[in-house]
Amino acid sequence: MNASCCGDASYNEVTHICCNNIVTLRVAGDRAACCNNVAFDQYNQVCCQDGRILPHSAPGPQHAKCCGNISLDASSQICCNGNVTQRVGGVDAKCCGAIGYDEYTQVCCTPGKVVPRYTSGARFALCCGDRSYNNFTDICCHGQITQRKGRQPSCCGNISYDKYKEVCCSPSRVVPRYAPGGPRALCCGAFSYDSATFMCCENQVVRRIGGVNAKCCGRVSYDSFNHLCCSGEPNKVVPLYAPGATNAKCCGNSSFNDQSSVCCQNVVRERLGGAFVKCCGNQSYNRFSQVNNKL
Repeated sequence: MNASCCGDASYNEVTHICCNNIVTLRVAGDRAACCNNVAFDQYNQVCCQDGRILPHSAPGPQHAKCCGNISLDASSQICCNGNVTQRVGGVDAKCCGAIGYDEYTQVCCTPGKVVPRYTSGARFALCCGDRSYNNFTDICCHGQITQRKGRQPSCCGNISYDKYKEVCCSPSRVVPRYAPGGPRALCCGAFSYDSATFMCCENQVVRRIGGVNAKCCGRVSYDSFNHLCCSGEPNKVVPLYAPGATNAKCCGNSSFNDQSSVCCQNVVRERLGGAFVKCCGNQSYNRFSQVNNKL
């Protein structure tokens, strides 16, 4: 009368139960249920997804759930990272690291850190320090909540600016972008410029000369591969004696190789005597082997 089939076998429903086509001994009478291949008391125990059977913290199967190696009552508790914690917010309860929080009234910033939501139930909520904000209308800059600006809002220090129309030069200092959306923008004093075609020389925007070899000489730019900036003479540029030459120095309106030549009264002369070279007027001589007639 109480016989039933279980796979290829029959069993007595009063004393046994069929779990995954395996006949196993019935426990707890009518409260018996299957946990994978074995029976358990669903009123006093809980079956975990991995097949473990744990004692239930509160009798009754309705809200029983597993959390690590213990069980919880899901009506009042929540499992966060294997930790049983109080359920906060009812159906809006969520985990923030190992603690529970009410997602309707709070925001999880980082695991374990919860702050009040700027408006209960509000969307687009993000954290800024110990407060939350609407990231659709505001932005968090170095712990300060400020209004979003323009089509590409970004932070410059603790202020907000529109990256499409402005350039951040230094923390909290913004200048207009040379052209909306213009690439390669750099700052120069109170202005910005396109660094592909211009450069900044002593806070003046000047056209870039020489491409990747461009350098500043005072307030002018020059091609350092073909020209030389004369030190001590602001803005003075002369041609290099040879393209890409090193050991170059200025001499009047030209340059010379100071390893083989010397400048005598703005005239380039041969370096006679190497380290013993001296000038006599606009001529060079070897002070070790020659005599300066003017002495």
